[in-house]
Amino acid sequence: MVLGIRWFFYTWSYGIGNVGYYELGASGVLGLDYSFDDIPLNLSVDWAPTIVLLNNWGENWGLSRFRGGYGALTARYILKR
Repeated sequence: MVLGIRWFFYTWSYGIGNVGYYELGASGVLGLDYSFDDIPLNLSVDWAPTIVLLNNWGENWGLSRFRGGYGALTARYILKR
């Protein structure tokens, strides 16, 4: 394992609604984070799978769906350590 790499994981549930549409589900984030020692830069990559538990949209009305296409690559400048 590379020194300085940290992993993170967190979850939450959500509910959204609009005129004629609602959705209930659960999401999580799993990622890796690295901060360089000699330059003020932080890099991270994460994946955010989501499970739609209930909705009223389209052909899959009310059926559970897995969405695995969410995530990010991030580069951050560190202002102060």
